[in-house]
Amino acid sequence: PKQTLYKHHRSPGDHTNLINIHKYILLENIFSIHHCNIGSIIMIEVNNLTQIRIKMTPMLLILCLISYITHGAFERYEGGNCAYVYDSSEASIFPLDTCFLNYYPTDTANPYHAREYRAITEGEETRIERNTYYSQDCSGDVNEHINDVLDDDNLVLYNHPTNATAEECYLEYIEYDVGSNTDSDCSGWNISSFQTKYIIVGACITAVNNQYSICNNSNIRYVRFNDDTCCDLSYSYTGSDGPAWRSYDNIKPGCNQDIGIYIDPESWICQIP
Repeated sequence: PKQTLYKHHRSPGDHTNLINIHKYILLENIFSIHHCNIGSIIMIEVNNLTQIRIKMTPMLLILCLISYITHGAFERYEGGNCAYVYDSSEASIFPLDTCFLNYYPTDTANPYHAREYRAITEGEETRIERNTYYSQDCSGDVNEHINDVLDDDNLVLYNHPTNATAEECYLEYIEYDVGSNTDSDCSGWNISSFQTKYIIVGACITAVNNQYSICNNSNIRYVRFNDDTCCDLSYSYTGSDGPAWRSYDNIKPGCNQDIGIYIDPESWICQIP
């Protein structure tokens, strides 16, 4: 049976057990902390060093293997190299240093709005600026500028890797607003207004219910955790044979007639590390 060794230095003659196990057993390479409380504790003394060995009984081993099956694939998800920011004015998360396009036909003078978010570090402070261009790319003069989207009065959420090249960790798709009276084919979607949307994938998003998302070329799914390191998978997202992934509501390529949205399948790009 696998053993984990706890050590505690004490003075000669002191036989007080100063180690409080709290009925937890820490198993390396299996899971972080799980409520396994069936085992035996053996105390031995070698040169004034108290060693407490926690030995797993067969029942404990079975319980911990069950934990491994349901938790082992989610030991820790951090996404440390993903660069993103939450913009409270848009109520959405966007990747950094990525130019994307929105189209508003009712704005006859400037229907195209290209936008990008950039991290600016000044001393020990970092701000995230937002630049909007009235064109189809992020070149030329900046027409709208917000100096910092990290507003103290709103949710502050961003990740900006400084010691490595940022990875692309997002699902990108273009969402067309076809209106509530559209037919089952969302006819005329290609002349409707559109916005480029993003969902961060392959990263632990702590401020959004400790959520972790994955995608492929046709769908996007998520699970949630009890902790902000995406280590302890929430019970309602745990299935009998692994994580119980859930699909995002109304986010799928094609016509979503009920909400008047068409998502262009050709724009669906899954960038997951």
